[in-house]
Amino acid sequence: MNAETRHHRIRAVADIGMVAEGFALVDLADMHLDHRALEGVERVEHRHRGMRQRRRVDDDPRRRFACLVDPVDDLAFPVRLPHHRFDPGCLRDPGALGGDVFKRVMAVDLGLALAQKVQVRAVEDMDRQGHGLACASVGVVRTYAALARVSRAARQGRRPADRRSSHAIVSRPRLAARPGARRLRGDDPAAGSAAPMRSLDTFTALNRFGLGAGPGDDARVGDDPRGWLLDQIRPGQALPPGLRRFRSAAEIRAEIARAGRESNEARTRTVRRAMNRDFRQEVMARLRYEIRTPEVLPERMVRFWANHFTASLSRGSRDGVTIPAYEREAIRPHVFGRFRDMLHAAARNPTLLTYLDNVSSVGPDSPAGQNRQRNRPTATTLNENFARELLELHTLGVDGGYTQDDIIEAAKIFTGWGHGGYRRGGDEPIHGNFQFVRRQHQPGPKTVLGRVYEEAGEEEGLRLLDDLARHPSTARHIATKLVRHFVADIPPPDAVARIEQVFRDTEGDLAEVTRALVLLDAAWADPLAKVKTPHEFVVACFRATGSLPENQPDYFQPMRLLAMMPHSAPSPAGWSDRAADWLGPEALMIRLEWARGFAARQPGTLIPAEILDRSIGAAAREVTTTWVERAPSGDAALAMILASPEFQRR
Repeated sequence: MNAETRHHRIRAVADIGMVAEGFALVDLADMHLDHRALEGVERVEHRHRGMRQRRRVDDDPRRRFACLVDPVDDLAFPVRLPHHRFDPGCLRDPGALGGDVFKRVMAVDLGLALAQKVQVRAVEDMDRQGHGLACASVGVVRTYAALARVSRAARQGRRPADRRSSHAIVSRPRLAARPGARRLRGDDPAAGSAAPMRSLDTFTALNRFGLGAGPGDDARVGDDPRGWLLDQIRPGQALPPGLRRFRSAAEIRAEIARAGRESNEARTRTVRRAMNRDFRQEVMARLRYEIRTPEVLPERMVRFWANHFTASLSRGSRDGVTIPAYEREAIRPHVFGRFRDMLHAAARNPTLLTYLDNVSSVGPDSPAGQNRQRNRPTATTLNENFARELLELHTLGVDGGYTQDDIIEAAKIFTGWGHGGYRRGGDEPIHGNFQFVRRQHQPGPKTVLGRVYEEAGEEEGLRLLDDLARHPSTARHIATKLVRHFVADIPPPDAVARIEQVFRDTEGDLAEVTRALVLLDAAWADPLAKVKTPHEFVVACFRATGSLPENQPDYFQPMRLLAMMPHSAPSPAGWSDRAADWLGPEALMIRLEWARGFAARQPGTLIPAEILDRSIGAAAREVTTTWVERAPSGDAALAMILASPEFQRR
């Protein structure tokens, strides 16, 4: 193929490439595999008749699926070809190619491969236009006949005919918007434009320490992003007005318990009603507050600590319906207080006690335990779940120096910790608050971490919690998790040591610990070091566009698709804080497809260029800005912003 013909080669541009470093180019003209161009590609996927296999790139030179690897995290992103006759010739990074290669090259946006439709676009000559790649949408190709004609024309070194009936390629981009369509940039001088983001530190403040940049946020941050964050650290903050109307966890729990005394059917109806009236509505109220609030750091910390002391619907909805109230009552008041106080509030909260099975834990030598063993000799009395997670996840950490004997002894200490909504066979009054049930408590002294706790009933557990809060391993474990959340997936040891020291010196003063995080230089060094979780991504999309979810499906549907349903962490460890667990190929495809649909639903008055400037402007790479500016429509431009690596990261 001579040089002149090479300028006419057909390439496919996959939307998924926006999340990696630039677009993935799949050469459809050459039918051989250039292994040198595949350097850095880890694996490919091949699907046939419902079968899915993973293969290395050198297994088979002809395949329908390929994966592009993100050079930042070594993550694979799938690129699907539209038809088996169009096998990939090679994958190239367009950023490494000169302008010559793009002369009169036609780009084919694969779009939704599963729908078997491709969007055909024309790419102008970079050299002659002098302003990068420009794409013009010319309609949807529903059959592959047009692509076959294009491919044959490319091999023969000529342009395909301009046949509108066969969805042919236009030679110049058509960027004029239809009446009422979204503009790519503001064209009304009287309308003004949004101020661009001032600096990378502003980006970091709004994304890593906040929940995403929205209208007016740059002006609020001003020229001192760290000072803006420090001003938000105020112990004893009032409950957001939108959350004050909801019932307490005790009220919900007592109502369910009373219904259970009537019948199982009555309890099921009550749980269902509470799920709709309390759980879902409070989740939506909290979401709206996160989208609208200018006080973003407190909400970021509420998210972090609620995940640290996770309670999840994965164990069932009977007590799971109280999780939003648990977060409101046990976590939110203490995010800038003392860790000891938050630990006490969470550990004594019936929602967490129920989630970790402590309400049914009975001391073997307690009156209730002996009675259980007489009636059921093989019955288990002591449950170690609460004690194990308390040591491993909430305080000391997995390498905190405790043993299995410590777990057993701690479990004995916490026997009897329950609530008044748990039916034990007696005539106790029903209530939903914490209750120490003495007849379940294991009598006698217990030894945990070398310290002996003499028999003192509930007081034993309170003393153990105080000792755990002061333990050096707790300081190290908490510091590691905070640095992982605010600095990098692999926490730098010096940053961990700094936060650990502050935690110990202040006896777990979380306001001082948060100030130390804000002032930590490592947290500002790499603005794109972390990846947004699905929840953070969805919230950031709403904040960037200044919109609110109109109904519950606007939030619950993407959360279900992205496998992060509210308060449904798969284990007591909570949701992962590492990129590799959120940016798998399938999850990333779902993110991008949802972003495309979200962009299409936004009002036509939005100007994508302004959203880019205020949401990722300071961090935006030239390739991202170029593709957004050359998008064929406002919807496509907005989708590219939301799908960009800069927007996906924080």
